Amino acid sequence: MLKMQGAGFCFETLVLLVLSATLCSKSVPSIMNCFCVRAPVCVCACVCFQTANTTNLSHMVTGLKPNTLYEFSVMVTKGRRTSTWSMTAQGTTFETIPSSSPKDVTVVSKELKPRTIIVNWQPPSEANGKITGETTHCYQLYSESEKQVV
Repeated sequence: MLKMQGAGFCFETLVLLVLSATLCSKSVPSIMNCFCVRAPVCVCACVCFQTANTTNLSHMVTGLKPNTLYEFSVMVTKGRRTSTWSMTAQGTTFETIPSSSPKDVTVVSKELKPRTIIVNWQPPSEANGKITGETTHCYQLYSESEKQVV
C-alpha cells in the first residue's frame, strides 16, 4: 500500500513524501519505480489536475496559493504496469502577507466632535491567512487657518 504525507515548505510550496516500507527498502529493484504525482489546480470553477513524474520518494509542488489546503495522490509505474491512485494526502501552504490592500476606505468627520474622524475599510480580497491587526497613519496636510487666498 502506498502512503503519502504532505508538508508545508513555504507559502507557495508543499513537499510530498512517499511513505512505503516496500519501496524504501535497501534492495535495488531491477526496474526503476516511477511515481506520478497528481495535484488539483483550480481554474475558475473547474478543478483540473496537474501531474508530475518522478523517480524520487519526494516531490516539491510549487506555484500554489498561500494558506490553502491541497490534496494529492500518487500512482506507481513499474515497467508497463501501473497501480491505482493512492489515497489522498493533505497539505496546507503557509500564510503570507495579504496580496492586496484593504478596500473601500472611507473617512467620515464626526459631527459635534471637531477632533474626531472615523476611518472605515473592508479587508483585502486575498488575505492569504488570518489578519491579526491593521496599522493606520494620519498626516495633517494643512488646517483651515493655513489656507492662503490667491
